[in-house]
Amino acid sequence: MSNIVAGIGRGQLKVLDQRIAKKKYIFEYYKQSLSDLDGIRFMPINDWNEPNYWLSCITLDGNIKPLDIILALEDENIESRPIWKPMHMQPFYEQYQFIGEGISRQIFENGVCLPSDTKMSDEDLKRIIKVIRGLWVSGVPLSLQQASQRIPQSNHEKRFET
Repeated sequence: MSNIVAGIGRGQLKVLDQRIAKKKYIFEYYKQSLSDLDGIRFMPINDWNEPNYWLSCITLDGNIKPLDIILALEDENIESRPIWKPMHMQPFYEQYQFIGEGISRQIFENGVCLPSDTKMSDEDLKRIIKVIRGLWVSGVPLSLQQASQRIPQSNHEKRFET
């Protein structure tokens, strides 16, 4: 590690507690504002550990799919992303055996990382929540509404291909 990288890391440690507090605030804000929606679940928080809340991720199990949320937010110039594709599904590794029962695949196919930058304001959070809640109000998945209008596929749509 270079001296410069070490210096930057040391400087970041001074604000680490503030950043974690803001990340927790964002997670709790989303959870309080969206938990009543059918088919939406948040990362579980266990009583035996303390998370760093670095990402605010949700999983979906209803009519609304991750791509619907990603596209709706993208239409409002808000960036979100799918949960990372598991290693065993990556092109280089898909030919190899893996240990597991498909849980990581299920999380990937049904999960979304919501915006969680520490510079986000309450207004930013309200805007994101309004877009997401709007999908439940309309009842029609955005990916079906816009499927024919989105050619070529956005990078997010390509990432969901398995």
